[in-house]
Amino acid sequence: MIFDLEKNSVFKKFSSRLLSNKDVVASLTGWTLRILGAACGFFTFRQLFSAVGAEGVAAVAILQSIGGWIAILEVGTGFVAQNFIVKSSVDKNDSTHGLRRLLLRPLYLSIGAAIFLVIFHESWFRFVTAGDASSALHDAPVLVFICTIFFLLSVLSGPVIRILYAEGRTVIANTLPVLGSILNLVAVLFCQKLGFTSLAIYIFCMLAPPVLPLLFIVFRRIGAGYGNVTGISAKLPPWSGHANYTLFNLASILVLRVDIYVLSRVFSAEQLVAYISVQKIFGLAFIGPQTLLSTVHPKFSALYMQGEDSALRRTALRYALAPSVVLVAASIVMVVFDRQICPLISAKHLTVFGSWVIVTAGLYYCLRVWTDAWATVLLATNQALKLLFPTLLQGLVSAPLLYWIGLSMGTAGGFIALAVAFILTTAWAAPLLVYAPRRADISYA
Repeated sequence: MIFDLEKNSVFKKFSSRLLSNKDVVASLTGWTLRILGAACGFFTFRQLFSAVGAEGVAAVAILQSIGGWIAILEVGTGFVAQNFIVKSSVDKNDSTHGLRRLLLRPLYLSIGAAIFLVIFHESWFRFVTAGDASSALHDAPVLVFICTIFFLLSVLSGPVIRILYAEGRTVIANTLPVLGSILNLVAVLFCQKLGFTSLAIYIFCMLAPPVLPLLFIVFRRIGAGYGNVTGISAKLPPWSGHANYTLFNLASILVLRVDIYVLSRVFSAEQLVAYISVQKIFGLAFIGPQTLLSTVHPKFSALYMQGEDSALRRTALRYALAPSVVLVAASIVMVVFDRQICPLISAKHLTVFGSWVIVTAGLYYCLRVWTDAWATVLLATNQALKLLFPTLLQGLVSAPLLYWIGLSMGTAGGFIALAVAFILTTAWAAPLLVYAPRRADISYA
């Protein structure tokens, strides 16, 4: 039986402080918008299949994955800016100038990376387009170069969402990603309506629209920082304050962003888009467990603050196991209706995903839910730093596993490799850290 939030005495004691009515409404609104955004993305993916085929979809996915890697240049500025704004508000200092200087830090790094790119653009092009899955990009070095420059500029958009959350503009923060998904869909449909067939145009449709509103906001913030200061200017955090956030960002990229690029070196375009299509479907089912874990985050905090470690662990175990029911159900539905779902998703470019691919994907997402539940406990109890080393290790073992298992086992091998990487590292390390005895010098902050 799922733990009842309302009847739990510990949670009830802290709920007024941790979850106000405004927070609950904002949370529900955010997740509703997230589902809407995912649905738009799902339909856009299908339309992209119709427009550019499997090779074109694979090319877009590879470029998007490279964009995810370049996000490391954000160096955790979003988290640093979020904390900076909150502290400035508490101290009643002006954060405008400091925020501008914080946002310029990723820009400096991006300029340096752009100079490096100009010098080594040929090597970069060979790196990005290695493998058969990227065949649609093999004759497009200028396109790859332009996309990379765009990604470097887009690094500035990364911190925007967290800045808006820190300023209490939750509705705007939740709406912007959905707006990006809607703009994606509108752009693709518009180009289809006009009869465009150029891959470059559809790549622009997928990459630019979601980022443009964010860039508009961030450049307005940078411009505002040149105005007059009202009151005492807040002290700017040092560069060293970015270190832990950068490491977590690197770990996240290695764990969640490395798969498409590595598999593009061993998969055909059809295998890669089959892998991505299954990811898209399970991504929709995964919204449910993610919503649940976000909802119980304050409950974990309340149990920890009360010193109810045994109840915290029991509750975490329930939430680590129960959401897998949704994923198992999704797997069964997909296996049974594979011949109907696959052509629908891929605009008839693919016939079936295969039961083995679906089952291995289901296993991988169940392991993700399991690990995310324990990671949420560590995050809620101010102990997330403990998971940094296992996560970095997972990222480092993922790439070779993806290459060798993907090469030998095809599309299913991608999901098997990711599952093995979880089993070898965070799937056991995260619960072990939660079950470790509480040290006297560690307290909730």
